Amino acid sequence: MTLGEDTKTHRRPRRWVLLFAAALVLCTAAPVAAAAAGAGWLMVKTRQAEQGQPTPAAAVNVFMLAVSSGEELGLRAALASDRRDELVDEWRSIRRDVSRTDPGVSKVSTRSFVVEDQADDRAQVVTEVYPVWWSVDAGGLMMHGSSHPWRFETRRDDGGWRVWSVDPYPWCGGHVRASACQQQQD
Repeated sequence: MTLGEDTKTHRRPRRWVLLFAAALVLCTAAPVAAAAAGAGWLMVKTRQAEQGQPTPAAAVNVFMLAVSSGEELGLRAALASDRRDELVDEWRSIRRDVSRTDPGVSKVSTRSFVVEDQADDRAQVVTEVYPVWWSVDAGGLMMHGSSHPWRFETRRDDGGWRVWSVDPYPWCGGHVRASACQQQQD
């Protein structure tokens, strides 16, 4: 610097300005990066879910969990794509019968899955299914209905196992007394 030169024109930015700028960049870049990573993870998981289940029993388990919970979430990915609409309709029919039961069923439960390989990427799965009721006001008392076999045909496609057909035992008049099934209100 020479004499007579203005010292204010060559002044460095204050430290807080630099810190503020760095924080601003981090605050805007971090959520964008996190969103991109989350979207990538979601795409990978969606693709994995669309590939079917690792075993025939796993495909049947997804179906039975959906029957018990009443939620379709994840159900479609466990169903054969050629028969998906028909199988969802059958699942909804089963759920209508389950929901008509009076008193309402707490859970639809299964026993172990017996898998019989049919060759050609096909397998039959049989499991015993039964309704369970938990009493709210009797201190946790539990009772269950009649256990009957349900049969499933599963097939491997797109790298995973999917339910191809369902042969459920009748709910009303089978698992529970016919008189315990209320008429649907239309």
